[in-house]
Amino acid sequence: MVLDAAVHHNLKCNLLIAMNTPAHDRGDAEWDAIADRVRRILSLRTKFDLVVLSDRRYAVVQGIVSSGRFPADRVREQWVSVWFSHSAITQVAVWEKFNLAQVVAYEANMM
Repeated sequence: MVLDAAVHHNLKCNLLIAMNTPAHDRGDAEWDAIADRVRRILSLRTKFDLVVLSDRRYAVVQGIVSSGRFPADRVREQWVSVWFSHSAITQVAVWEKFNLAQVVAYEANMM
């Protein structure tokens, strides 16, 4: 995941847009390292994404407990009212219907 690259490989960027990315729990030190390299993070998510749910289920089987949410003070989450789809967030029609380009532009202007 790109957040791991920010921590372990010194990846730097101004605005990171995560699309249907599972939220793995991280400690404050790791989030601080991410914040040093990534100025702003926006997570675009669909409701009950089956791939993300499968990732969470796998984590539970492995004994990894996760809230499944990014910390609100570190990542802005934008939920799109599309259900059970992992690929919908990449479709032009979804971006147009939910004005996602405008959401991204807003985040870019907040830096």
